[in-house]
Amino acid sequence: MVEAQEKVQKLISDLSSPYFLHSVDHPRTPLVDIALTHTNYGSWSRSITMALCAKNKLGFIDNALPCPTDPDIQPLWKRVSTMVLSWLLNSISNTITPSLTSCRTPYELWRDLESRFTQGNNATVFKIQRETTHLQQGNLDITNYYNAFKTLWNQLDGIDPLPECTCGTATAWQKRVSNKRVYQLLMGVNEPYHVLRTQILAMDPLPDLGKVHGLLIAEEHTKNPQPIITT
Repeated sequence: MVEAQEKVQKLISDLSSPYFLHSVDHPRTPLVDIALTHTNYGSWSRSITMALCAKNKLGFIDNALPCPTDPDIQPLWKRVSTMVLSWLLNSISNTITPSLTSCRTPYELWRDLESRFTQGNNATVFKIQRETTHLQQGNLDITNYYNAFKTLWNQLDGIDPLPECTCGTATAWQKRVSNKRVYQLLMGVNEPYHVLRTQILAMDPLPDLGKVHGLLIAEEHTKNPQPIITT
């Protein structure tokens, strides 16, 4: 009995243990600031994954840490599992949570959401691609124009992520995607930026999005200098 208590106590107090819970951890605490809705699963799931990884609780949603067979540890697993389940439910819109009441573990809930929101990706990808094709700067400044694109690209990457490998083919593909997004960004800039657009397209290799954004911002400041305030 003493040995079992010591084993459990070690798991509870070890900061590197997935069974460790901080004193500020509360079941009604959401894991991320933005709740899951019917339109943001890609970005939401990435944020949740990062949050749980930081808390060393990722094993509760990917089934890397199933309920143990050790009867001494089972109550501890159920306690932490319930905490993670509560965190997830409090990170989901109230319009969705009623349909998840049958999920008893974080893994069950995660699989349910994955099955539900990763279906019909082709239609969603088509919708996002169409929006990026028709996006124009219009009355937006460069920063807000770029942010509008970045939001759409983030949604697309959440649904259809790039390969994670680091081989030469993957690197070449990532560069191709980056170039395509540079083209999209430059297509929609207003007339005053067309000379800079031509200069950027003449660069070899084509700069990445961050560099292009910086060049457009610098050009914007040149064309619209800020007034000097004197006292």
